[in-house]
Amino acid sequence: MNIQVNLKDIIEEMKIQFEESRSLLNIKTGELVVVTSEDLISAEDDEPFDHLPDWQQVDRKIAINVIENFEDYKELPTKYEINDTILWKTFA
Repeated sequence: MNIQVNLKDIIEEMKIQFEESRSLLNIKTGELVVVTSEDLISAEDDEPFDHLPDWQQVDRKIAINVIENFEDYKELPTKYEINDTILWKTFA
């Protein structure tokens, strides 16, 4: 199955990355997701999260999905990795 992903969406996602988060592409659906290290750790620990605000529950469900279906995701390079590659190619 082929999916289409908008390159502009990937670039925008990479621009807004922040520390302690990972941006991933679901290769089956084409969906871009961001998960924090904290959500991944909590998801691995199977901590209850029904007491959290709705937006945090959504984030936790995404983290659980990433853990349970990790083979369906590809991690996007960080903005630092991109900058290092550009610098390397520029000065090499």
